[in-house]
Amino acid sequence: MVKALIGGLLAASVVLGAHAYRRYLSSEREIRAAADAMRTAGPRLDTEGCVTEALAFGKRCGAIANMCEEAVAPLVRTCLMGQDRGAYCRAIGPRASDTHFTFARCRERGRSRRDHNCAEAYLAVVAHCREPGRTP
Repeated sequence: MVKALIGGLLAASVVLGAHAYRRYLSSEREIRAAADAMRTAGPRLDTEGCVTEALAFGKRCGAIANMCEEAVAPLVRTCLMGQDRGAYCRAIGPRASDTHFTFARCRERGRSRRDHNCAEAYLAVVAHCREPGRTP
């Protein structure tokens, strides 16, 4: 009886592990495809467009939820690299270092302060603008 129970648990563990691994691989493929799309879109999107596209991906993402959330900021960074964002960075200037900047931008989009994806997206913009040579 005990051997059958342990065997059943072991078999269930193997099946669940295999399913989780397949789900991870599928999620990784979806996020890589989104990164490729953002790399292509970056040269034609303005900074706000990059944020919009990354947030839209986060909303429609069918991958593992945590992976979707964690992908938003890197997707913004990938998009931002598509063209010079110096004018945008100079326009926001020192406001970008204000912690309220991200919350204000998210509020303008109708998102709450607790919207992790929106906050992370704008933190990625701030980090991009803080890189040397982006602002005076």
